[in-house]
Parts: sequence; structure tokens; C-alpha cells
Amino acid sequence: MSGRTAAWLAWSSWLLYVALAALGLVFAFLNRPTGSSTGLDTVVGTFAVSIAFLPFPTIGALIAVHRPKNPIGWIFCAQGLAFVLRVFCDGYARYTIAHPELLPGGVMTAWLATLLWLPAFALGITLLLLFFPTGRLLSRRWRPWVAFAVVGTAINVMANALQPGPLFGPYSAYSNPFGIPGSWRLMDRLVGIGFFLLLVGLLASIISLVLRFRRSRGPEHQQL
Repeated sequence: MSGRTAAWLAWSSWLLYVALAALGLVFAFLNRPTGSSTGLDTVVGTFAVSIAFLPFPTIGALIAVHRPKNPIGWIFCAQGLAFVLRVFCDGYARYTIAHPELLPGGVMTAWLATLLWLPAFALGITLLLLFFPTGRLLSRRWRPWVAFAVVGTAINVMANALQPGPLFGPYSAYSNPFGIPGSWRLMDRLVGIGFFLLLVGLLASIISLVLRFRRSRGPEHQQL
């Protein structure tokens, strides 16, 4: 990837974050309870979350522009987009479910909102610990642990996406639009398997960070 392409992708992800955060704030304002003294709580909360996660795409873009071969920058960019996409989907789903005659896809957007938190948190943290700060694994022997984290997250997200029954969280009044009838037991087992694989990958990433710290010298030691 050329430096110009990396810069374009990095700052495009930052602009997309800002755009989704702004739209999420608009929907939070529209979703505020009318006639309630706490009506602005949703707006303030959405604004606080968007500002709190803004360093992810910002730092990610800066790293990606100057060190495009280092995956740390792209991990930060992806985490930021996953965070803000969930904020946007949550606001859009709440508004659309309440006003189905105005905008389409409320339940499907709610379905997507329930799936984004795991890749954003668990997978992002695991990969960050494995690659920080050099952008390289300690050795090739650590590649299977990356696979554990990625495969575990993929299995978990897929199982939750296809599990029949009500959606999670505030959308429990609605059924999963993509749930496979009669597959609840299978999907529940897959969720457990996915969490186990992800947990193994997370523990390995912590061990990797400790070993890297003990072996590091000079600037890398200070970074850690």
C-alpha cells in the first residue's frame, strides 16, 4: 500500500467516524423522551460516548499515515468504527422501531447493533496486545493464538446472529429476523465454544505482552 493510499483510507475512516457520530447524536436527540426532565440524558450520553471513543480513529489514522505497515493503526481505526457504528445503529433502530412509517430496517439495524460490541472490545484488545508496539508478533509460534481470537470471535458473532428467539438488550421485544428455527441449542453451544476460543486468545495476548515487556530494551521498553 502506498503512503497516499494509506493516508486516504486512514483519514476516510476518521471522517466516517465523525459522520456516524453526528448522525447518532441526531437520532439520540430525536429519541429523547418528550416531556421528561431526563430527556437530554440520551443526548448527553451519546455525545460522551462519541467523544470518549474519538481517540481511537484519531490515533489510528496518525499511526496508519506514518507507519502504514504497522497493524496497530488499522486496529485502532477498526475499533473506532465498530464503536461508533454501534452507537449509530442503536439510535437508528430505536427511532425507526418507534416510527416505522418514516424509515425502514429498524429491527435489522437493532440486530446489527447487538453484534458489534464483541469485535470492537474483545477482538480489538486481543490483537492490540499481541502486536503492540512493533506491529509484529513475538514469533511465528504466536500465530495460532491470533487464529484462536479471530475464529472465536467469528463463531460467537455468527451464532448470535443466527440464534432464534428475541434479540438481546433493549430489543428483546423483537425476534431475531435471521434466526434459524430449531437451532437454539446448537447456537448456544457455538456461543460457548466461541467464548472459550476467544478467552484462550485473550489470555495468550496478555502473556505475550508480559514476555515482550521482559525482553524489550530501549524505546520499545519505554513504549510498553
